[in-house]
Amino acid sequence: MNPKPKPEKQVKEKRKYHKKSPRQKLETELDGVVKEIVLARDNGCVCPPPPSGHSNARQPGHLISRRVKTLRWDLRNVHEQCSSCNLKHNTRPEIYTKRFIQSFGTVAFYDLERDSKPVKIQEYELEELLGQMKLIREKQIDNPEWKPYFSQADILSGAWSKK
Repeated sequence: MNPKPKPEKQVKEKRKYHKKSPRQKLETELDGVVKEIVLARDNGCVCPPPPSGHSNARQPGHLISRRVKTLRWDLRNVHEQCSSCNLKHNTRPEIYTKRFIQSFGTVAFYDLERDSKPVKIQEYELEELLGQMKLIREKQIDNPEWKPYFSQADILSGAWSKK
């Protein structure tokens, strides 16, 4: 009886990563600026501490999913959360929705819902949005007591500076 030869180890090929497109780079930079604004604005998790306490990881949490591009960088839709609360709100969004309505009212919630139309945002609009967000962040650094809660449409049009 002839023994079978041992199988040869297969060498894994190195994964090839694609370079990010200019649009993806803009979205990543916008996410970073919004995170800075929200963490400076909220100063802590928006929900009461769970029995085990808040985690130390601070994150921007979205009431309406980030996949909705018309609200992804809307400062009314993004609030600071610890990582454990953010995870809990991803699986049970009704908790965060109830908290939002208690804090800001039903009208604010329906305004967000109304603004969540599926619209493609053009790359030039992302660039303009990034410029406006940087201006908001600069104003926030100059005046730490200022709490910006602007719609993405107001930020994009520049109307936030007149309010």
